[in-house]
Amino acid sequence: MRKMDVKPRGLMLIHNFRPGPTGGAEIQAERLACSLANLGHPMQILTNPIYVANDWYDFGGNLPYAPEEEVFYGTGADSSLVPDDTVKDVHCGGGVRIHRPSFRLAYGVKQGITDTFRYLVENRRTYDVLHCHMVYGHAVVAVVAARTLGKRCIIKVACAGGFGELRDFSKFAGFSRALHVLHQADAMIATSREVEEELVGYGFSQKRILRIPNGVDTRFFQPRARAERAGKLRFLLVGRRQPQKGVDLLLKAIQTLKLSGLEDKFEVRLCGSDSPDYDYRSMAKEFGVTHLVDFLPFQGEMRNIYQEAQSFLLPSRGEGLSNALLEAMAMGLPVIATRVSGMPDVVTNEKDGLLIPPESSEALAEAMKRIILDPALRQQLGQNARRRVEDEFSLEHVARQYSGLYSRLCHFKS
Repeated sequence: MRKMDVKPRGLMLIHNFRPGPTGGAEIQAERLACSLANLGHPMQILTNPIYVANDWYDFGGNLPYAPEEEVFYGTGADSSLVPDDTVKDVHCGGGVRIHRPSFRLAYGVKQGITDTFRYLVENRRTYDVLHCHMVYGHAVVAVVAARTLGKRCIIKVACAGGFGELRDFSKFAGFSRALHVLHQADAMIATSREVEEELVGYGFSQKRILRIPNGVDTRFFQPRARAERAGKLRFLLVGRRQPQKGVDLLLKAIQTLKLSGLEDKFEVRLCGSDSPDYDYRSMAKEFGVTHLVDFLPFQGEMRNIYQEAQSFLLPSRGEGLSNALLEAMAMGLPVIATRVSGMPDVVTNEKDGLLIPPESSEALAEAMKRIILDPALRQQLGQNARRRVEDEFSLEHVARQYSGLYSRLCHFKS
């Protein structure tokens, strides 16, 4: 019998993790794992070796070093790593064990299945809940392992629609059999209304679907005094530069604003890594807006970048529930976002942000014009945005929802 005051142990499975550039799902896994550890849950993360996890990113030929075993503490500026020779002495209290075995986690429904299953069996005494981020082969293996070993398995779906992982996974051979297995997960976590509706469409039981949003650390990301800057108002877009993020739409909107006579009143920063297949610098030159756009590389520390901006842009064609959006709102920035995916779940149009239709550079330009010319609107939207994330999207609030779920599934006392 377990003691009732002991909390369930979680093992998160995710293909990519620190170090190096990561996306929204990886950032959420990191923050949530640390928050659950701080709530008393012994937490571990199973991920790929670094040369696999970041094979899409150009490190200039020098991959960062990452040992097979280490302990991770904190998020943002407070994060730190403990040498691997102390891992065995750390169990919880804010520390998260990271495991990077030599094999690749299952991605499709054929490769990596055996190695992933064997690992979960061999380490079965170290976890109670398998917590999968995104729906690929590793989640299928986790469901089978959980049912075989008497454990529990939850799967978080990051995004729906054309950019969602279920749509992507459905293209793999053997998907129909994999889907049958996935239906047996103890809980499917939907980060947005759109994800929930998609899960129902794929045949998942409504009783097993829970809506839990992404969370943001509202203590780390919080407004500081932001005096109105003399000169140009600065817009910020954060994310990998690719069509999904609507970078081309933004450049076209910038051109529209320039031609309308607002050239001297604004500038735009694009912060993120480049995609080799898309040359947006050439597009900016073609549109005649190079002098209005600053292409910044991926930044590990974003708080100061947000602080130096006056408005946040997310003209995406598809999103999950954007971390950058939540961070910007927590920083008190007025946001302009497209009405897709999880954005309407976070932003109430004209109250704590401006929502625009997707694929419309004209609507984007008009919303940017309003932000440029109306200081009172900027202030009101920013203040309301901060309140919204404090009330509904704080990391502490989200982590407690997961903590309660862990305990209910394992029949532990919450």
